[in-house]
Amino acid sequence: MPPRVRQVLDQAALYALLQGPRGATAKALLARGLAVEGVAKERLTSAGRVDQGTLRASIHTHMVRLGGILICEVGTDVEYAIYVHEGTGLYGPRHALIYPKRARVLVFTPRKSGGQFIKRADRTTVFVKFTRGMPPTPFLRDALRIVLR
Repeated sequence: MPPRVRQVLDQAALYALLQGPRGATAKALLARGLAVEGVAKERLTSAGRVDQGTLRASIHTHMVRLGGILICEVGTDVEYAIYVHEGTGLYGPRHALIYPKRARVLVFTPRKSGGQFIKRADRTTVFVKFTRGMPPTPFLRDALRIVLR
């Protein structure tokens, strides 16, 4: 009969490794989160959705403890990010043209023409009865899928 080997687990060390903010799990989560952040910023740039870079610069990663569980959160606090991510008009969740609510025409200054950004000084005001909207650029969802492959 082989000799018995006694194993003693250090509960505090195990907790620090798995749940602690400086443990291996936290480091791995943060590394994945930073990778998602980088790919999301790259997706915005490659999709041509960068004018001044406000949305791209606002994408951030941080660790959060939610109910005792360590979570890595990647996101942005820019209000219009949801419209860029999900699309608007025909391309958005409602799949409908965009019409003015309180006027006869929509008035806006387009930032792109033919897929190319227009310099601020060269932009002109446009008056239209409706617009088709903007196609989605799901930069966060795509980045998560790419990183977790």
